[in-house]
Amino acid sequence: MKKAELTAQLEQLKARLGEVEETLEAIRTGQVDAVVVAGPDGDQVYTLRGADYSSRMLLQEMNEGAATLMPDGTILYCNRRLADMLKLPLEKAIGSSITSFVPPADQPTIEQMLRQGQQETIKAEIKLKPADGPLAPVYCSVSPVQIDEMLCIGLIATDLTEQKRVEEIVAAGQLARCILEQATDAIIVCDQNGGVTMANAAAEELSGGPLLHRNCEELFPLKIGQGFTLNSPCERHPEKPCLCAPLRGETLRAFDVQMERPDGKVFDLLLSGGPVRDSQERLLGTVVTLTDITERKRAERALQESEHQLRRQSEELEQQLIASGRLVSIGEITASMAHEFNNPLSIIMGFTQDLLSEMETSHPSHQFLKIIEQESQRCQNIIRDLLEYARPQSSQPRSTNIKELIGNTLNRIRSRLNQQKVKTVQEIRPDLPQVHADPQQLEQVLLNLFFNALDAMPGGGKLIVRADAVTGTREGEKQDETVTITVEDTGIGIHPDDLDQIFRPFFTSKKSRGLGLGLSVCARIIKNHGGKIGVESRPGKGTAFRIYLPVQDSAREESPEPVAPFLS
Repeated sequence: MKKAELTAQLEQLKARLGEVEETLEAIRTGQVDAVVVAGPDGDQVYTLRGADYSSRMLLQEMNEGAATLMPDGTILYCNRRLADMLKLPLEKAIGSSITSFVPPADQPTIEQMLRQGQQETIKAEIKLKPADGPLAPVYCSVSPVQIDEMLCIGLIATDLTEQKRVEEIVAAGQLARCILEQATDAIIVCDQNGGVTMANAAAEELSGGPLLHRNCEELFPLKIGQGFTLNSPCERHPEKPCLCAPLRGETLRAFDVQMERPDGKVFDLLLSGGPVRDSQERLLGTVVTLTDITERKRAERALQESEHQLRRQSEELEQQLIASGRLVSIGEITASMAHEFNNPLSIIMGFTQDLLSEMETSHPSHQFLKIIEQESQRCQNIIRDLLEYARPQSSQPRSTNIKELIGNTLNRIRSRLNQQKVKTVQEIRPDLPQVHADPQQLEQVLLNLFFNALDAMPGGGKLIVRADAVTGTREGEKQDETVTITVEDTGIGIHPDDLDQIFRPFFTSKKSRGLGLGLSVCARIIKNHGGKIGVESRPGKGTAFRIYLPVQDSAREESPEPVAPFLS
């Protein structure tokens, strides 16, 4: 290359270098709109276009919506995030007014922000109404921005939708927990394996301890309530209610169950349960509710018992009414006919006894006369019972020696005892106290019991009479001393079905003898003396009647409740 050409190129390079140096100097002195940044490879030049591109790239990657607004709200520029929040393409969002995306309720707020945002930074929470979709809560910040000597407004909008959703979830959880704790029913939430994930205080109180992360079926050992059956028992647990049904997605509604806690306390409960699912309808577990109805069940049982007692008392009153009707008829009959019956019976009895006294026992007619005497005596006894029951005599109580009374009464029936080959045994306490009673009425009671014992031992046996004194207590209070008289035989006994009825008027198991008034008269006499009479019997083994008589004058006070049979 020639020297002239090289010289020309060198001059050209010097000229270009001078232009570059002048440009750099202009940039350094601010004569052009660019930025010089020192770097390892020397100064780097960023012109206005380059800086605008970098800024826009930064805005596009922001999670917040950003925009440059005219004072009237027109969007000069916005990033994709804000366009997404408005549910519009970016090119359509630019040029629209931000106020058109604000609902009427927040229009005053956005207008105030546009006015004050030209002078200062303003922040507020408003809602945006997208082109398509529900209102979205946003937190907006506006500040004044100067562009080419034009005052604009910079907007930063943060979408609060997720935050609000989280807050709502937290609030809902707090509300659920509050409701859970305020509920009086036991509420338990379980996972798919039956493990407790949540429970309220009522559930812990019912189980008697902590529940979390423990198996629900082990904590609450349920069994079917009395009178209930499982409509569709579980194959795994056929004998008891379980959580298998709710964990399969089924629902239990107010199922009557019982639970016995380890400390032995028994609860009556209503079991309800249902599945817990997520938003995709996937089964997550079950929620169980146990309503304590122990007191209600106890009240129901008490009501049923009261109803049963009232029904029983009603039946007893009905029987008494029927008996009273009979007594009226009996009283009228006996009052008008007792004299007519007794007179001929007395004559028959007198002549029969005269004939028997003059006749040898070997005479063929002696046996028939004896039968006439016995049947006449039976008729007189029936008339006596009717008169005594229909027109009871007034009591004349006085201090009575029970030991002497028993001995004298046994002597009165000695001939029949010997005739039936019945052995008597007396077990009487030596220092037996006397009782305040009518001796004639007590003798009538003893005679009735003795005759019943003899009727039960036609082939012979043993008649045991016991008398003792006891002092009992009731509800912690000492009672008066009581004399007990027991009349026991070794006869055929009484059928269990008859034990509850033998003291009722006109009840008799002797179909061909008597009217069934003897024991009823006995019960009334003992009751009027402030005492009680009861019976126990074993068919084929014998029967024992037991009489309780107060020693003190309390026998003259108001009589106690009706006598009921007893078992010792």
